[in-house]
Amino acid sequence: MKKLIIIFLAWSVPIVTFAAPKTVMDLAKWLVTIMNMATAMLITLAIVIYFWGIVYNYNSISKDPAKMRAFLVWGVVAVFVMVSIWGIVALIKNSILI
Repeated sequence: MKKLIIIFLAWSVPIVTFAAPKTVMDLAKWLVTIMNMATAMLITLAIVIYFWGIVYNYNSISKDPAKMRAFLVWGVVAVFVMVSIWGIVALIKNSILI
């Protein structure tokens, strides 16, 4: 088993080394790409959860309109904050000319 692990590591280390960023700019591009994808996934997940929460809680919240209004407002605020963060990432990306 140890021999198999050693062979696997000996085979995989050059692949990882060749895939590593060669300059700081390559590393910055990679980090911005990861942040952009993560932010897009979080925004999509937040919107899905927001609408699921509206549908799921429609009957129980409809008895209290103030609670429904608060739920809707805070959901919109959360999505707005996430989209703002996405905009900040895009601003950083464009300011360092990636």
